[in-house]
Amino acid sequence: MNRIKGFIRCAVGCYALAPYSVTSHAETVDLTNLSIEQLMGSEVTTVSRTEQKFADTAAAVYVITQEDIQRAGVTNIPDVLRMAPGVQVARISASEWAVTVRGFNGRFANKLLVLLDGRTVYSPVFAGVRWENLDLVLEDIERIEVIRGSGASVWGQNAVNGVINIITKHTEDTQQGLVSIAAGNEERAIAELRYGGQLGDKTHYRVFGKFVYRDDFVDLQGNDAGDNWTQGKGGFRIDWNSNDGDRLMIEGDGFVSHINDEFLLPVDDQSGEPRRELEEQSGASALMRWEHDFSVASTIHTQVYYEYFNEEDHQFSSERSHTLDFDFQHDIALTKNNYFNWGLGYRYVNSAYFDGILSTTEPTYQDLHLVSAFVQDKALFFDGALQLTLGAKVQYYTLSDWDFQPSVRVLWKVHPEHRLWAAFSRATRSPSRGETALSLKPLPLPPPIPLDLVFQANPELTRELVNSYELGYRGWWLSNQISLDVALFFNDYKDLITGSLGSVDYVNGVLPASFENDTDAQTWGVEMATEWRPIERLRLQLSYTYLQVHLAQQDQPHSDPENQLALRSSLNITPTITADLGVRYVDSFYVQSLLLGTVSTVDSYVGLDLRLGWRPIQNLELSFVGQNLNNKQHLEYIDEVFAYPRQLERSFYGQIQWYFK
Repeated sequence: MNRIKGFIRCAVGCYALAPYSVTSHAETVDLTNLSIEQLMGSEVTTVSRTEQKFADTAAAVYVITQEDIQRAGVTNIPDVLRMAPGVQVARISASEWAVTVRGFNGRFANKLLVLLDGRTVYSPVFAGVRWENLDLVLEDIERIEVIRGSGASVWGQNAVNGVINIITKHTEDTQQGLVSIAAGNEERAIAELRYGGQLGDKTHYRVFGKFVYRDDFVDLQGNDAGDNWTQGKGGFRIDWNSNDGDRLMIEGDGFVSHINDEFLLPVDDQSGEPRRELEEQSGASALMRWEHDFSVASTIHTQVYYEYFNEEDHQFSSERSHTLDFDFQHDIALTKNNYFNWGLGYRYVNSAYFDGILSTTEPTYQDLHLVSAFVQDKALFFDGALQLTLGAKVQYYTLSDWDFQPSVRVLWKVHPEHRLWAAFSRATRSPSRGETALSLKPLPLPPPIPLDLVFQANPELTRELVNSYELGYRGWWLSNQISLDVALFFNDYKDLITGSLGSVDYVNGVLPASFENDTDAQTWGVEMATEWRPIERLRLQLSYTYLQVHLAQQDQPHSDPENQLALRSSLNITPTITADLGVRYVDSFYVQSLLLGTVSTVDSYVGLDLRLGWRPIQNLELSFVGQNLNNKQHLEYIDEVFAYPRQLERSFYGQIQWYFK
């Protein structure tokens, strides 16, 4: 009887966990040992908020597995994301990254929604992701689903160009201890301790702690840039499963960071020297999710989370925020060929900006409310050969009023091993507190300009809008040794928020500036990912991205490379020795300083990474990693606000990982 029930659940497609939970509570599967056909049959959740086969997803999806992360030899989430086509990743400093999908990159890239176990880590206060605070124990990540293209019809505001969903392992998969220590010339010290156990027959848990110390970058002259940073983090997760269709997950974490930084401003002492500041950041979060199966065809997911964040920044505005979020979702199979889900959400953010030496905020305190509802229906035709998915989300937000965000997705199984898909989506990006409330005090422009720059907040900003069109192909050949995934896209943007200069006030010696909804744009391009397994022990992966950005203001540069190419090879030399090589090419691009008005060029570069791993006994692994081996140092990005270039250096580190009971 249990087998029959399981088969029915699978057939109707509703024995799905929450859209942000893991796909299995059993032993973690090494996906690199699966065939390409098996990988195509693995499940993803982010596109539709319900589980569906990767091959049958009508979207540009790339899945980064735990084995991918382990063998890449990376130590942070942004470097993990370099594996995915269509993602632009650039290191600004030791603690800052610019990460986006399909264009408009920057330290404050604001068109990418990032989720961690179902809670958003996109900040509505400054419109972006603080990647430095998303420093997880990488061994606890099950997979990362990277969706290029809009996901607003189910995820809502700010899921404009893409959604990244970081899914951690169920605690039943981490029932042991882990000690990991890494040290090198740039990654000075990374220490991780994690332990998992069991409480009774139905409850599992894990606790972790992590400490990171990363060294300075160097400036253009090769001197230390003074931007080293440290962070301490700890947390826990508890999972409880009943025999009656109930599942409960509770997790929480907290961190403290000390970040050194240097920056350039229009200066009043005429020295042109960079200023140095120490940022202190701290935060904590707690998440609880309950899931219940009413029947084989009906499941509900209820989630609530709280997050606290505090930043002490005496030069600029210090920030303090409290976020409370509630989310409800119901999945139901109406028939064996029709799947329906709907949901409601509410988010409350209490934010405060406190004046710094260089800035003021009005109002200091503000409450932000986001109310949303979504519906989605997937219908199958011609014995499942044709899929049609219709979805829409309606939301109200304090800073952008009402929005309607629909989508249409179609997938055609041309052949058992070949798929064609197309999609249309409408998405919006809401203005942030920083854009509507934060002003800079008068800043003298560099000589010989006898003017003060006055950058004013604009409380009248409205939401940005994009209409997105996509077309894709996914298939595999040669007895499943080769796979190919191609996506073409065209995005049409309206009312983009950009910095705008006003008319010079010569009487008062002032050049006014503010954010305005005064720019339209179009982007288009192609993304390709292919994999070849010529022999069982060797895996080759190639990805390529071509991107064109056309701004209505022809003279305005954009900070996105036109071409990106990455090649990765993974070889099992022996059952205990592995070698992984990664090569990536990134095209040149321009960055314009918002305050200084200068335009800088970031030259194209090639990066070469190598990892060697050795497992002398089953529970112990030693590895050696070299990053950027072909460059002593190189520039990847320049902060678009405070243009102080810092270069990434060649890096080496060794790592020991020991698993114990």
